[in-house]
Amino acid sequence: MSVNTNPFLTSTYTHVWLSHFHKGEQVFDFGFIRGLKFVKKPGKPLYVNCCGRDSKAMAYRLENHGVQQPRRKVFLIYDVPSNWPSPEASGKLRLKKSRQYPGFLCNLEKYESLDQYMAAHLSGKTRNKFRRYRRKLEADFDISYQTHTGPMERADFDLLFDRFHALLRKRFEQKQTVNNNLFEHEWRFYKDAAFAMLNDNHAALSVVYDKDQPIAFSLLLLKGPHAYDTLRTFDIAYASYRLGTVSIMALLEWCFRNGIDKLDFAKGYFSYKAQWANEAYHYDYHILYDPHSLYCRLWAGYLRVYYSLKQWLRDRRVNEKFHRVAFGMKKIIAFASP
Repeated sequence: MSVNTNPFLTSTYTHVWLSHFHKGEQVFDFGFIRGLKFVKKPGKPLYVNCCGRDSKAMAYRLENHGVQQPRRKVFLIYDVPSNWPSPEASGKLRLKKSRQYPGFLCNLEKYESLDQYMAAHLSGKTRNKFRRYRRKLEADFDISYQTHTGPMERADFDLLFDRFHALLRKRFEQKQTVNNNLFEHEWRFYKDAAFAMLNDNHAALSVVYDKDQPIAFSLLLLKGPHAYDTLRTFDIAYASYRLGTVSIMALLEWCFRNGIDKLDFAKGYFSYKAQWANEAYHYDYHILYDPHSLYCRLWAGYLRVYYSLKQWLRDRRVNEKFHRVAFGMKKIIAFASP
């Protein structure tokens, strides 16, 4: 995996992210960190990669010869997959890592169809069960599958993505927890990024329909033969039909038809990811710093401890409890508001 197969490093995705979160701010391009651009944290020696935590994977390489090396600088690079080659820091730059979220992907290179992949990866009992789910859904409803690619009219896109938002909100209200993607500023970004990437042929919107009504969505970001399942949801009214499972089956079939050799579910654990994926990895945060500066060494050490502690809490599911409490508080505040 490289810049050439990473949709989060495209100029389109970066431009939309900057326009939403760092409009008008200076963007830094350092010759010794190839493939990434940075924004600076005010009043700190800290530079953070463009797209921040709104990426699902970052790739870069270090150039240690023939370029000016950093002085009194710290660089934080989010979401570097462990299954990608890790740059080796040398010269005047040092690297610390903080292990973060798990990641999961379906490596489809050895298979020619969904049936082949399921036969290799799932038990016979599970395969039969999944096929029954699909047959029952298609027998009881007028089901069709469509993956939208390429340029769309904005009005048509808005109708679909607003429905996507409504179903995702409904899903997490049922789960009684918070989803950061539903925060207003985050959703505006994803909506604009999805539209721009569709028009740039770097995205696809996979939709399951009951007649003319969308009932499940998957937003894919694409680069070459790689697809990232970036956002997904389904209508909970169809939960008894295991619509989430059926939508993944349809998505994998589309991948096989369109030459996608890796479907990456990206960061974060969900049981469906572990069930469908045939490869697991993890994400690291990379902290690059000037080792000759005490100030930078202290900053790098602090960042590593801070993010490692956050992951330690996630491993103990403290974040899930926090999100449930935050959801409850939001409901109480809404109820109490005049």
